[in-house]
Amino acid sequence: MQFSIWASMERPWDEVRSLAVAIEKQGWDGLWYADHYMPNTEDGTTAAGDVHECFSMLAALAAV
Repeated sequence: MQFSIWASMERPWDEVRSLAVAIEKQGWDGLWYADHYMPNTEDGTTAAGDVHECFSMLAALAAV
């Protein structure tokens, strides 16, 4: 069995980077990032604020 983490697109870069470093040290199998914008609100509307683009984030995380 493999275990991975799904990082939130709304979290700041430094938090996502810290999460990625921590799960790699702990032996997790991967980190997933959404390739489309999904509403994360109870009523299905898109939350206001910045979100990250997945391929740029994954490339940046691979360089860490």
